[in-house]
Amino acid sequence: MKNTAIRKSVILTLLALLLVSAASCGRREAPPEEEPPAGETLVQEPEETAPSEPEAEQEPKPAPEPAPEPDPEPMPEPEPEPAPAPEAPDTLAALLEAAGQAPENIPGSQLVIVRASGNESELWAYGLEDGVWTPFFEEVSGHVGKNGVTDAKTEGDRCTPRGLFNLSMAFGVEADPGSLLPYRQVTSESYWVDDPDSRFYNQWVEGTEEKDWSSAEHLADYPVQYAYAALIDYNTDPVAAGAGSAIFLHCGSSYTAGCVSISREKMLDLLLWLDPGQSPAILIF
Repeated sequence: MKNTAIRKSVILTLLALLLVSAASCGRREAPPEEEPPAGETLVQEPEETAPSEPEAEQEPKPAPEPAPEPDPEPMPEPEPEPAPAPEAPDTLAALLEAAGQAPENIPGSQLVIVRASGNESELWAYGLEDGVWTPFFEEVSGHVGKNGVTDAKTEGDRCTPRGLFNLSMAFGVEADPGSLLPYRQVTSESYWVDDPDSRFYNQWVEGTEEKDWSSAEHLADYPVQYAYAALIDYNTDPVAAGAGSAIFLHCGSSYTAGCVSISREKMLDLLLWLDPGQSPAILIF
C-alpha cells in the first residue's frame, strides 16, 4: 500500500512538471524584428490583392447628332443695270421733246407721231430695231379734227384728243388687205355708237336688235374714209360717257370730226406694217 501511494505521488509530480513546462513554452516571446541598417529604407512589398472581376463592357453611347446649322441668309441679288435708253434720231428726239415725251416712255417698238397745226398735220412712223428708232416714213401730210387738238376732249367738239394711245385693231369697208392688226370688215349692220346715254357708247355694235341709242355712225356710209382704218384707243377702257367717241386713224384728204386722216396709200402701208406684237402706239400733239 505504501509503495502504491509513492507511485501515485511520483506520477502526479511528473504530470505537474509537464504542465509547468508546457505553460512556459506558450509564453516565450517572439524574437524582435531587426531594424534596417542606417541609410537603408525598408521597402514594403505591396500586398497582393485578389484580381477583381472585370467589369462588363458597356456599349458606347451614340454621339449626339449635331444641331442643324441655320440656313444661310440669301445674298441680295444685285440690282439689274438699267437698260440703255433707245437711241432716237434728231428729228424723233425733237418731236418727242415737243410732245413732252422721251424715247424710254414709249410703250412698244412702233410709233406713229401726229404733229398738228390747226386742223392740218404731219405724220412720222418709227420702228425700234436693235435699240435704234428707224423711220418707216417721215413728214406725211394729214389732217386732224376741224377744231384742232385738245387735252379736254368732249363728244361733238370736233377736236382730236392730245396724248399717247395704243393702236389695237383695224377695220374697213374693204376686205382685209393683209393687216397684221386684228381686222374687222364693215357690214351693212355695223354701227359705232356716239350717244353718251347708251350702254354701247363708244363701241362697235353689229345690228340693231338691242338698240338703245339715238345717235351712231353707220360705218358703211363712209366707204372712202373707212375703206381702211385703225382704232385709236382713246376713251375705250374704261369708257367715260361724253368724253368722246369713234376716234380713228383713217383715209382722207381733209379735216375730220375728231379723227386723224392720211392718204389711202399711206393708210394701207401702215396696216401692212403695224404689228400687234410690237405694241404700236400713236402720239398726237
